[in-house]
Amino acid sequence: MGLYDHIVPEIDLPDECRSVARWQTKDTNDQYLSTYVLRKDGTLWRRVWHFETIDGAPESPSAGIDYFQWQSKFRKRVYDEPVQESHTGCIEFYGADESGNWHNVVAFFDDGVCFRVKHTMDTAQ
Repeated sequence: MGLYDHIVPEIDLPDECRSVARWQTKDTNDQYLSTYVLRKDGTLWRRVWHFETIDGAPESPSAGIDYFQWQSKFRKRVYDEPVQESHTGCIEFYGADESGNWHNVVAFFDDGVCFRVKHTMDTAQ
């Protein structure tokens, strides 16, 4: 077990796995619950962020993971400019659809650009 990253595919995926809402991977460099975006043009980008201390509580009680409290102080996630990755090789990402079917997708990259996507598995878990 361990941490993983999230993949947000903006590219067209095979029909059988389009209903997956959230994808995870252990094939990226960060492995710290980071988010990578596979853009329509095939490029891979990592969303970069840092935490800033804020005074008082968050404005919204449903602020989710963008806020947390640590040692009586609140921290807010602030997003910086995304960074383009220059990955060469494969990134496998996986997730389940609303019926519980597990889907694996392998994206093939050359110097940060995806040139092929393959659906590798679809079995009920």
